[in-house]
Amino acid sequence: MPLLDQSRAGDTALLRLDRPPVNAIDLELIRALRAVLEAATGAPPAGGLVLTGTGGAFSAGVDVKAVPGYGDIEKIAMVNEINHVVRLLYTLPVPTVAALNGHALGGGLVLALACDWRIAPDADLRLGLTEVTAGVPFPAVAMEIVRAELTPTALRALVLTGQVVAPGAALGLGVVDELVPADTLRERALGRARELAALRGYAAVKRGLRAGIAARLVEAARNDPLRERWV
Repeated sequence: MPLLDQSRAGDTALLRLDRPPVNAIDLELIRALRAVLEAATGAPPAGGLVLTGTGGAFSAGVDVKAVPGYGDIEKIAMVNEINHVVRLLYTLPVPTVAALNGHALGGGLVLALACDWRIAPDADLRLGLTEVTAGVPFPAVAMEIVRAELTPTALRALVLTGQVVAPGAALGLGVVDELVPADTLRERALGRARELAALRGYAAVKRGLRAGIAARLVEAARNDPLRERWV
């Protein structure tokens, strides 16, 4: 069964995480996501990219049932792949929009934070960076992106305490940029990607805006101490 569902809506790419029941991230899924993002980096979709999930979750984050059972080589590979994927997503040279169709926790929310724009439905779902409550450390690149994208208030609430919030609270914290009715989420996300892609200077401005952190992400991935802590 495919772990990612890829489709097009005109010139906009739609990518759905598809690993039931909650789109938890294991080595196979993160490698599949890397392959898609590397292809998009080489041939960016003109209308941008929308990232979403299937079922009732965007992504519940790292698969805490599968990953602890990995051997040393697989654990190191998992850290490397996560770092590489979130860096690719954060620096993709076209607009990226996260359509949060359901719960986004831990690494799932990190994927959303790596997107340029985040849209959530006005629905009963939860968003959080729960690593502190689970005792799971952040990969270095993921932490850099979290720092870059969240305000100090949001960092204290979500990262230090592991607070899990509803979409309305997430909007107030700047974790998401828009709330929409659930039945309009897909079309609004596609529309927002197209709106951003229509800005003639978008790619150049995004590249300049993130030039400093892009260099830090490469260095963070190279020196991530989590590779040693996980083995």
